[in-house]
Amino acid sequence: MFLHRFPHLFAFLLGVFSAMPLFGQLQNVVINSQDTLVCRARSAQVEKVSVAPGGSSVSLTTISGETVSLSADEFMNLQVRQAIAPFVHYRHDVENPYVKRFVHNTVYDTLDYSYSVVEDYIDLKKRRDFPNPLVIRLRPVATGLTPMTPYPGGCSLQMSQDYDFTSASLMEMPGDSAVIYDLTPGDTIFYRILSNATGVRLQQGVVLVEGQVRMIYLESVDNVRDMGGWPVEDGGYIRYGLLYRGSKLHTAGTTFISDEDVQRMRALGIRAEFDLRGRTEANNALPEYAYSRLGNDVTYDIVNSGCLAYMAIFDKPSFIGLEWKKVYSRVKQGVPLFFHCSRGCDRVGTLALLLEGVLGVSENNLCLDYELSSFCGEPGLRHRNERYLHPDYDFEALMATLKAFPGEKLSDKIEYFLVNKCGVSRSEIEDFRSRMIVPYVRRRPLPPFM
Repeated sequence: MFLHRFPHLFAFLLGVFSAMPLFGQLQNVVINSQDTLVCRARSAQVEKVSVAPGGSSVSLTTISGETVSLSADEFMNLQVRQAIAPFVHYRHDVENPYVKRFVHNTVYDTLDYSYSVVEDYIDLKKRRDFPNPLVIRLRPVATGLTPMTPYPGGCSLQMSQDYDFTSASLMEMPGDSAVIYDLTPGDTIFYRILSNATGVRLQQGVVLVEGQVRMIYLESVDNVRDMGGWPVEDGGYIRYGLLYRGSKLHTAGTTFISDEDVQRMRALGIRAEFDLRGRTEANNALPEYAYSRLGNDVTYDIVNSGCLAYMAIFDKPSFIGLEWKKVYSRVKQGVPLFFHCSRGCDRVGTLALLLEGVLGVSENNLCLDYELSSFCGEPGLRHRNERYLHPDYDFEALMATLKAFPGEKLSDKIEYFLVNKCGVSRSEIEDFRSRMIVPYVRRRPLPPFM
């Protein structure tokens, strides 16, 4: 019996096609597009596998239509993969190299605000606020001695956080590669590349996403990043995917953001926009302008007179408290929010500092996050040791004033300011922390065939 003569082959096929427990069911099998056994056989990519009656031979059909007949012994000697397609795995860091060196090599003396090192990592004439892209490449298929790419009819890339692809996104691969932006650090992404012509799985694998700072790729809007990823004092880090900060999407009724970037932001799940500029600056006094450029289903909020920044927050603390609560309300609803001013540096930077600071982000990292706006080029250039626009726009003075409030840790001092001066309740702060801080966890185990 074939089963007794070739137990390893049977075990392999049984592992791939668990729904076929009996040897008799393996005879004359033609594999469909969802269960295609792809392996290397005489330098050809296999699309179909058929086992002859009695198991004396195996017929392999390539994607080009060739049929290769092999004896069972020959088939056993092939370098057959354990699963239905060649595996190519990626370990991907989302941080571009300039951001990575700045964030992970810079430790400021928080008692000395006389210096900044951010200009060692930026180029004022170039944007460096893009994330590092993942490039997934299709390995060339060899037909004889000639590599053949791309496949006739092209290919598609399918990506999912579930290894069974119950919920997956699909994108066309224009050639033999695909460029992916805006992955989330810590995620495990399963992917597979499909032939458009035949549905055959040509390649599959896993992407392990790494990094800390998650900048967002937008060509028409700069200085956009996820607030997640910063470590907090009691362990864990800020949750990704809920709060995004950046620069304006429009002004004076004119849309800056492109249609492509609208789709990118919507793909992030953003369904609320909070404009810190005020109606006069944004020219949103007329009702017809009071909507989000991201879509009618995106809630649009704008403050009447503009948000405050730096030292001005201490003159009207209740006002900044209302802005803090607006952000918190979206977090409580679980609605991803994009909040912005004009450049995403000063008003956004101040509100972000209060949000991150009360979560327990260190003073050094608050300085780093503030200076990350410099990576979008000269318009966003910010140093922790300089004033901007007028004397009240002073980051060092802002930090010194916050550190003068009662409290053992910086987060305690910022909490004191928010509760005793701004009208935020302690219960709101505790709930905000519970929703925004997540523990470090080990990656989930991969399926055994990975």
